[in-house]
Amino acid sequence: YFAVLIYSGRASENNFLKHKNILKKELENENINIISAAIRATYDSPFTLPMNRRNEAMFKISFD
Repeated sequence: YFAVLIYSGRASENNFLKHKNILKKELENENINIISAAIRATYDSPFTLPMNRRNEAMFKISFD
């Protein structure tokens, strides 16, 4: 399983780190085991307006 946080905007390192940390904090609050490093996914071209871009921060998780 993967836990995913979808966000818009530029695919910059700072934007990714911000949303990765939000997701990590929520998973830790819910006592969900994170079993991978953070993964970044971007789906739109650089010419797409930032507010229309889809990006994701995700972790592989385990419920064991």
